[in-house]
Amino acid sequence: MEEKQIEDEALVAIIHNKDELYEAYMPFIQQGGLFIATQKQFQLRSEVRLTLKLFDEPEKISVLTQVVWITPTCAQDGRRAGVGLQFLGDQAKMIQTKIETILSNYVHSNKKTDTM
Repeated sequence: MEEKQIEDEALVAIIHNKDELYEAYMPFIQQGGLFIATQKQFQLRSEVRLTLKLFDEPEKISVLTQVVWITPTCAQDGRRAGVGLQFLGDQAKMIQTKIETILSNYVHSNKKTDTM
């Protein structure tokens, strides 16, 4: 997954395949969310505009999110620094459903993720 910074409270995430999406998805967050690896500093509960590009889909998804998780630089277990973003607003359910449909075969996977 690539992360690009656009402006103060915005991120762009490019997810190349299902494995990357599985590693980033946070199903335990109400309305769903994604972990985005970044060195940029955010405060808990701050709102961030996320532009998401999934695989080879031609259209990007733009959604308002809220920071609900922060993994600092030099975190335990060698975890990547970044933020967990909860989907907010009208598009939250649509994005959650889309991601969960894509990941339907991964439901019982024991693969390591960037979250829990």
